[in-house]
Amino acid sequence: MSSDSADIVNVRSAQVIVAYKRGVSTLFAADVEYRIDLSDGEPCIVQKVVRLIDSTDALNVIGFLL
Repeated sequence: MSSDSADIVNVRSAQVIVAYKRGVSTLFAADVEYRIDLSDGEPCIVQKVVRLIDSTDALNVIGFLL
């Protein structure tokens, strides 16, 4: 976790997703980065970046899960 200013916090995490479609399970792993604004007294996600691990192509089908 790091901070650019007093009101913006950068958080890094990992995410594992299991997609189940037509009887087949598929695992996806990703590194996730968030920029969170704390200036209004309530946390607000300003930016979320998901980078899939070991992915060679864009996966538009699971975009709604990320």
